[in-house]
Amino acid sequence: MNEIVDANFKLTSEGIHLIRNKFTYHLIEYHEVESAFLKEGRLARNWIIVLFFGGISLFLAIFLLFHLVNGVSIDEKTVRFYNLFGQGLIAVFVLIGVGIFSIYSALNIVPIIVVNSQGKIFQIRLLKSQKRKKEILEFLKTKGVKV
Repeated sequence: MNEIVDANFKLTSEGIHLIRNKFTYHLIEYHEVESAFLKEGRLARNWIIVLFFGGISLFLAIFLLFHLVNGVSIDEKTVRFYNLFGQGLIAVFVLIGVGIFSIYSALNIVPIIVVNSQGKIFQIRLLKSQKRKKEILEFLKTKGVKV
């Protein structure tokens, strides 16, 4: 096994590459790593804010849907009403989708590898390779990292 690649990190023989857009923005060499351990954590870093945003989106969707349904009871409807009604329904579906996605990502729990390196703490979330936790820890052990 030469390297392990995930969405936000890559383990190679050189060290732990923290990647963004498939390019390394920080390299942690194995001799710099003091310790590493595995813990569970939220997918979103500021999960309370994301959860609040999702709740607000769902509230706005329900509020807009309520006003759209009340607008149907008007007797004389113009073409503009039907345009606004259709666009309002699209907005409701978008708000519901954004709200559900935000709440899901705020409440989703993923494994996190916490790496202590020269007084700095890096929290690396396992996104694609959640089932390969043991393999990743074994790889780190073979490189001399205290796990």
